[in-house]
Amino acid sequence: MTPEPSTWQATPVARSYVRARRLGIALREYRNAAGLTLEQVAEEVAVTKATVSRMETAKTISRPAIIRAMLQLYNVPRDEIERFAQLAKDVRSKDSWWRAYDLPGRVADLVALESDAISISVYETNVVPGLAQTEAYCRAVVTATTPVVMADAAVDEWVAFRMRRQLRILDDEDAPQVSIIIDDSVLDRFVGDSRIMAEQIEHLQMLGDRPNITVQVVPVAAGIHPGLPGSITLLEFDDLMPANVYIDTVPGDVLLDTPAAIQRTQQAFNALRARAATPEASRDLLTARRPKEDP
Repeated sequence: MTPEPSTWQATPVARSYVRARRLGIALREYRNAAGLTLEQVAEEVAVTKATVSRMETAKTISRPAIIRAMLQLYNVPRDEIERFAQLAKDVRSKDSWWRAYDLPGRVADLVALESDAISISVYETNVVPGLAQTEAYCRAVVTATTPVVMADAAVDEWVAFRMRRQLRILDDEDAPQVSIIIDDSVLDRFVGDSRIMAEQIEHLQMLGDRPNITVQVVPVAAGIHPGLPGSITLLEFDDLMPANVYIDTVPGDVLLDTPAAIQRTQQAFNALRARAATPEASRDLLTARRPKEDP
């Protein structure tokens, strides 16, 4: 599958190792704070100027020893030096499980980002978000939304990828805080049959019972709101890396990390949470909309 163009251009290293971006941002900020140029750093730690630049832009994964030398030059406290040296080790050993699948470029980027996010907020207008889909619901969505007929093996691979993605994100011991908001129309749009829909709604309720996950429904009565333009995902990280916004469209998906895009998206999610039913009321809405299964 050929990735569509995006305004967010990730290098192969950045796609596979999101931690490299966090490390690069920190290295650049520490160097600037120390008032040193790329040339000065390169001379002191015995590497090329290009190497220092590539480390700061996450295009090179350097050895922890070089990271330590650079941070010592910047007069960074010892505990911080060890923190970033460990981060460099993690970068080099990161488990990029998704590389086993034939994914469009932006999807690979999204999954890499999800693996390091501390908070994921998802709003969907048409279907249940991928992170919250049951296997049967997922299979029905993949089959129905693909513009060309997919072979059974291809459908199986996509479903397997999405199920594994859920396990790696939602069931990890360091699982992020996840906020799932769906438009009321998602519950009206039957996917598969009544059994699949009933199972999917029950699954949403089960997810909402987890301490790190909230599920909310924006009822029709909420009227016009900031989520009407379409589905969106906001991924937030620690202080070493800026948030990212993921938008899935028919022509192609897009990742944005500009301050303006992040601010607008955070404001939109704040407004959506305020307009949506509370998690408790949303659970009741889901119960009321759960279809009776066919005999």
